[in-house]
Amino acid sequence: MLFQGHLLNQRPRQRPPPPTTAHAHSCSFPLLFFLLAAAVAAQRTPAVPLSNPTDLAALRAFQSRADPNGALSSLWADPADFCRNWRGVDCSRRRERVTQLYLPHATLGGAIPPHIGNLSFLVSLNLTGNQLTGPLPGAALARLRRLRHLDLSSNSLTGSIPAELGSFLHLQTLDLSDNQLTGALPGALGRLSTLQILRLDGNVGISGEIPPELGSLSQLRELSLISTNFSGEIPPELGDLADLEGLHITETQIGGELPIELGNLAKLKVLNLASNILIGKFPAAVYNMSSLEMLGLEKNALDGPLPSDLGRRLPRSLKQLYINVNNINGAIPSSLSNASMLSILELSYNLLEGSIPPELGALQELTHLTVANNSLSGPLDFLGALTNCRKLQQLNLMENYFTGSLPASAIANFTNTDLFRFVGQGNLLTGSIPASFGNLTNMQTLVLSYNMLSGAIPPGLVALPNLQRLYLEVNQLEGSIPPEIGSARQMGLLFLQVNNLSGPIPDSIGNLTTLQQLDIGQNKLESTLPPGLWRLTGLFALNLAQNRLEGNLSDALTGLANLTSLGLSSNRFSGGIPSSIGSLRMLQELRLANNDLSGPLPDSLGTLAVLGTLDVSSNSLSGGIPSSFTQLDSLERLNLSFNKLAGQVPKDGVFGKASPGITNASFAGNLALCGAPWFGLPACKDASGKGGRHKYIVIASVAAALVFLAFVLLVFFVLALRKKKNKKRNSPDPLSKEDMAGHPLISRHELAIATDGFSEANLIGAGSFGKVYRGRLADGTLVAVKVLDLQMGEAAWRSFEVECAVMRTVRHRNLVGIVTTCSNLDFRALVLPLMPNGSLEKWIHPDDADGPRLSLQQRVGVATDVATALEYLHHGCSEPIVHCDLKPGNVLLDGQMIAHIGDFGIAKVLIENSRSATRTSAPGTFGYMAPEYGSGGRVTTKGDVYAYGILLLEIFTGKRPTEAMFSGDVNLRSWVASAFPDGVEDLVEDCLLQDQTEEPSIRSSSSSSAIINRNGDNSIRSPNAARKSAGEERVDKKQRRLRCLVAVLELGLTCSSESLKDRLDMVEVVAKLKKIGGELLSSS
Repeated sequence: MLFQGHLLNQRPRQRPPPPTTAHAHSCSFPLLFFLLAAAVAAQRTPAVPLSNPTDLAALRAFQSRADPNGALSSLWADPADFCRNWRGVDCSRRRERVTQLYLPHATLGGAIPPHIGNLSFLVSLNLTGNQLTGPLPGAALARLRRLRHLDLSSNSLTGSIPAELGSFLHLQTLDLSDNQLTGALPGALGRLSTLQILRLDGNVGISGEIPPELGSLSQLRELSLISTNFSGEIPPELGDLADLEGLHITETQIGGELPIELGNLAKLKVLNLASNILIGKFPAAVYNMSSLEMLGLEKNALDGPLPSDLGRRLPRSLKQLYINVNNINGAIPSSLSNASMLSILELSYNLLEGSIPPELGALQELTHLTVANNSLSGPLDFLGALTNCRKLQQLNLMENYFTGSLPASAIANFTNTDLFRFVGQGNLLTGSIPASFGNLTNMQTLVLSYNMLSGAIPPGLVALPNLQRLYLEVNQLEGSIPPEIGSARQMGLLFLQVNNLSGPIPDSIGNLTTLQQLDIGQNKLESTLPPGLWRLTGLFALNLAQNRLEGNLSDALTGLANLTSLGLSSNRFSGGIPSSIGSLRMLQELRLANNDLSGPLPDSLGTLAVLGTLDVSSNSLSGGIPSSFTQLDSLERLNLSFNKLAGQVPKDGVFGKASPGITNASFAGNLALCGAPWFGLPACKDASGKGGRHKYIVIASVAAALVFLAFVLLVFFVLALRKKKNKKRNSPDPLSKEDMAGHPLISRHELAIATDGFSEANLIGAGSFGKVYRGRLADGTLVAVKVLDLQMGEAAWRSFEVECAVMRTVRHRNLVGIVTTCSNLDFRALVLPLMPNGSLEKWIHPDDADGPRLSLQQRVGVATDVATALEYLHHGCSEPIVHCDLKPGNVLLDGQMIAHIGDFGIAKVLIENSRSATRTSAPGTFGYMAPEYGSGGRVTTKGDVYAYGILLLEIFTGKRPTEAMFSGDVNLRSWVASAFPDGVEDLVEDCLLQDQTEEPSIRSSSSSSAIINRNGDNSIRSPNAARKSAGEERVDKKQRRLRCLVAVLELGLTCSSESLKDRLDMVEVVAKLKKIGGELLSSS
């Protein structure tokens, strides 16, 4: 803290001793005269107290008003001499006036009394870190004419900043950060000609524009406005602050472009403008900031490519460059290698293409390089060059399109660097994991999940002594888990799920005593659980589901006392559920479904007070439901189905009514359960009396004999079907791993703030199961919040579960991604990226007839995007996924007009790689639904192909399949077919026949009668075009466009054929569209 002083530990000042007698006798006559004069003056003047009474009264008034907890009572006990004996008070030597009041973190409270203004000699006032409330006493503070340092930060002060604060003549520091101040910042502060530091951080109520008068603070060295609500643009007058070294304007509503005048700040070292709404290209003003060391432009709306000479124009002093989370496209400039002092380069969450320039290997000071979530592609050849960056510590390549294998030699050469974090998640990497990873002894975090890596896990890799986090999930890894894993004693997170690992779990895993999360589900692991597993006492999440593990559940699992989630579903465990499981007091999720467990449900399960999910379905459990289950107040999801449970279902607690997670399905397949009619169960029989009881037994026996065979067949069929489905249902949830997957947890309260209380002003749209709101998260991310309508019942819950299940298992640039989810008992929401250009629906059916239209080239591009996404769903996933509801409203367009398919609420995952699935209702929307669904046909990928064909016809004709003109035997397809191919010009929208290269491109929907050009000025012209006359060229272009339209409409007709076998698959569709798009591009 600046200007703290030394008051808390100061010693009492010592007065000089009186002169000795001998010395007095030797005094000269002038000295004797002086002493006599002083004595006479003392007789004429009343005695002055040791400390000034005015200041004493002011301090006592301050104590009485601002110290409700009595913290100063013992510190300010001596009333005689506050200058020497009062903690936090410092006085001038000559006049004994208070010059400094230093009471940080002293548990003060209440309002600052106006008596503070009576301390007229005060130079420094520091009351930071207390609980002071009320407004700033502007008039009283303005009387402190000598004040140089005022620090009231980290309190709860309210109201506006008084203009009187601008009257200080000598003020150097003004820190009002982390309070609850509101209103506009007064321009009068611009009169503080000696001010060097101004901090207003954390006052989210301060609003309005930044006063241009601040540009008059000629001595200002630091201006910090973090987490305020300033709006408008950065005033160019700030460029006059010649001594400014730090400018921090983050997490505000500031927009516009960076003023070029800021380039005058030659002494500026830190420019932090993150989390605003800045627009435009990379700001040229930065180039003239010759002392700049840190530039933070992340989380804004900057666009366009980075200048190719960026590295040569940046200040030579620049060490940290943050331009992540913007809309920057194009290639990474190789000239960045000229920014020789660069240590941190953050480019993630943009639209960058190409690869990483190998020239970056010349950055000898580079420690962090992050390019996550872009569209970078190609092999990893650049890794060899990056090994020359000897100080490199972190390299993040997550969520791009890098291909090929991990180069073993380059990985080996990283031993010459400081690399401890390598992230390659979510690419298209193939081949095996190089054994040379085992040489990187500094490695702490290695993330290679969501690729197509194969082969065995290198033993040296899992034995790295400093490895703390290892993510290898969702690959095609084979072989066993190396027993050398026991050497990685620093391991905290281990994720190996969704691979093809086999063999037993090594007992050496018990050596990982710091392990907190272990997920090796969805593999082919065999044998019994090793004893070492129960030594992992720090574990709080364990998932072994969907393997081939067997044996009894051991009482030893009680050693996992910190466990919050236990998943053992879909294995071959047998025996009973141990009653000792009730000792896992922290358990929130328990999943034991699809095993061979038998015996009763232990009463001790009812003691798990925080248990939210209990799934023991598809076992052979018997007996009744323990009455202790009524004490499970936190239980939200219960599945006891398909066991041998009998007796009455409890009526109290969570069983008192049906809820979305506890329904009749929770008890299905237990034919002897009764009671609780709200669960659809039969009433329990009154068994009193011998005759009645005997009669009941006889009837029950006869009935059981009659239906026994049918029952066995039914149970066998249902069990087999559920086990197959559970292979998909129990897949791991990557959204829960906020550490690396980039999906932070979020609360309902945060979503309410982001959407202004789910206001109608932010309502984007509404569907059958909920509403979608526009929102802005605390970090500035623009999102679409899809809120489930719980009143719609179980169908809505199923829709939410299906959408989550699909979106967490698929990843493609043309599918809507997921930011995070929010799920609890009474609220569920999906948080998705906001697509700035909305749905395809509004572009092909605009409300304004004169509004913007998509160009022919752009429509082909959108059609290709959608087809590519369907190709991935049908052929690129481990099991085909059928969207089931493809229509323009479910196709969203991002800022670059790239299409993304969303809304997977009724999607189907086809069972065991079959090309069809059973269904309970007709999927999709009328007009887009395949004809076979109306006659009870099965769900297949060809149903999506049909919907795509209709969508294709709609995109180019501009006609909805549900328009009034289509009735009886006439529908959109037959209407197009009747005029095809000779009448194509009459079928398509007129704008598609225009010479679109001559049409102006638009940047916003406010432009009228415009056609968007996807490629802007980068259109490729045929070399033969220059040899033709203008008239010939127009005719030729029209013919090419007509050929394109004929080809694309023919494709739509083929895809929407009534016969399944006549429809193409999406692989063929994508190939045809790419050919059409290539021919169209070459002619434009």
